[in-house]
Amino acid sequence: MTRPRSPGNQLLRWLGELANPVYAVDARRCILYANAAAEFWLGVDAGQLTGLRCDYHSSVEGAGEPLSPIAAALCPAPETFHGAVSRRVLAVKTVSGVVSRRMSDQYPFSGETEAIHGVFVFVAAIESPEQEIEESLADGDAFESADRNHARLRDARLGFWAPFQIDCLVGESPDIARVRELARWAAESRCRVVVRGRAGSGREFLARAIHRGFRPLSEPLVAWDGALLDGDLMGRAIDTLSRLSRSTRESTAPIARDDLERPDVTAQPTVLIKDAERLPADAQSVLWQAIDSGKFTARTLTTAEHSLASLARDGRFRRDLAAWLGTCDIELPPLSSRPHDVGLVAQSELERWNAQGRPRQLSGFTAEALQLLGGYPWPGEWRELRRLVSEACERAAGPLVSAQDLPAVLRQAADANRRPRRSAERVSLDAFLRDVERELIARALRETRGNKAKAARLLEISRPRLLRSMKELGLRDTAD
Repeated sequence: MTRPRSPGNQLLRWLGELANPVYAVDARRCILYANAAAEFWLGVDAGQLTGLRCDYHSSVEGAGEPLSPIAAALCPAPETFHGAVSRRVLAVKTVSGVVSRRMSDQYPFSGETEAIHGVFVFVAAIESPEQEIEESLADGDAFESADRNHARLRDARLGFWAPFQIDCLVGESPDIARVRELARWAAESRCRVVVRGRAGSGREFLARAIHRGFRPLSEPLVAWDGALLDGDLMGRAIDTLSRLSRSTRESTAPIARDDLERPDVTAQPTVLIKDAERLPADAQSVLWQAIDSGKFTARTLTTAEHSLASLARDGRFRRDLAAWLGTCDIELPPLSSRPHDVGLVAQSELERWNAQGRPRQLSGFTAEALQLLGGYPWPGEWRELRRLVSEACERAAGPLVSAQDLPAVLRQAADANRRPRRSAERVSLDAFLRDVERELIARALRETRGNKAKAARLLEISRPRLLRSMKELGLRDTAD
C-alpha cells in the first residue's frame, strides 16, 4: 500500500509544478523556498537563494553578498509580517542585468499559535504593463504613500541614479536633477570641482562620490581640512603629496596591452579640500605658489558653503586660486527649497535603516507624517533629516512611521505655521506725523503757559511757523 504524502510535501510538489514564480520567506525574512519558475526568472539556483535574508530596501549594491540586491528586491512588504495581504510590484535586477517588473500577491501564513511564520509570494508569469503598475500604486489603502515612495526610490536607484548611491541626491525636482547631471559630467571628465551647500547638505559625500565616479580603479583620495591648515602645514602637505605621487609612479608596473583602456593605472592622488573658505590667507598663498610653479598638479575636489568667486570679490579669498579650483561649480539646493522631495529623501533614510538588518522592518510614513516632514524648514539640512528619521524609526511600532513617532520639533513647527498670524495694521504716515506734531506743540505751550514766542524757541522753529502749524492742527489760539 502506497504511503500517503504529507500535506507539506504535496504543497511543495504543487508549487514546484506551477508556471508562475513562487517563493517563501520565513518570519526572520530568510528565503525558505523558491520553485523552478522562480529560478528561471531570476537566473539563480534555489540553493543559492535559500537562507538569504531579505531586508526591505531598494539599494542595488550588495553588502558583502553578490545576491543581496536580489534578496532585497524579493522582500515582502513589511505589513505582511503583521498579517496583512499585499499586492505589490516587484522590480528585480536579475543576474543577466535586466530589470524585471512583475506583479506579486503576498500572503502571510501562521501556525497553531497564530503567530506569523512567514509569507508566500506568488509572482505573475509575465512582465507587468505600466498601467497595471500605476493602478497598484493607487489602491487607496493606508500604505499607498509608502509603497509609491518605495517604488519611486527603487526605480531611481535602478536607473539614472545608479552611479551615485548617496541619499543627498534623492529627489525629482529640477534643481537636484541638475546636480546629478553635473556630478555625472564631473566624474566622467575628471575636472576640478567645487561642491557648495549649507552645513549638513552632504557636500563632502557628493565630492567623494564624484571621485569614485564610474572607474573600477580609482586613484587615492587625500583629504585636507581647510580649517586646520596654515601656511607651514600647507607646505608640508604639498611636499607629502609630491612624495606620494612620485612613489606611485615609480611603483607602477609597465602597462601591458590589456591595460591600455585603464586610465587610472598611473593616476596620482586626488586632493579633497574641505571647507575651502576657511583656508587662511597664508595657506592660500602657499598653495597658489605651488600651483603656479607646477609643483602641485593634482586634481582637486573642493567643498565650501559659499561661492569662492563671491568670496574673492569681497576680498576674502584669492581670485587666482578661486578661478583655478572652480572649473565646475555644483551647488546642492537646500531641502527647504524642494519640499516635494523631502518625503522621498526620508523614505531613502528609512530604507537605509532597514538595510542594517533590523529585526523589525518599516514600509514608510503615514500621510500625516509626510506632511510634517515636508513642512519643516530643515535648518540642519540632510544631516538633521537623517538623525530625526532614524529616531522616528526606533520609536515606530511599525510598519508605518506615524506623526507621533516623529520628534516633537516637527510638530511644534507645524503648530507654529498653523497659528493664525495677526494681520499688519495699516498706518498712515501723514496722519501719524500730524499727531506727533500736535502733541509736541501742545506740550511746549503747556510748559510755557501759552507763551508762543517761548514755545517756538523751545521747539526751535520760528513764531510764524508755530502759528501756521497751530491753525492747521486745530490748536486753540491763546494770547501770549
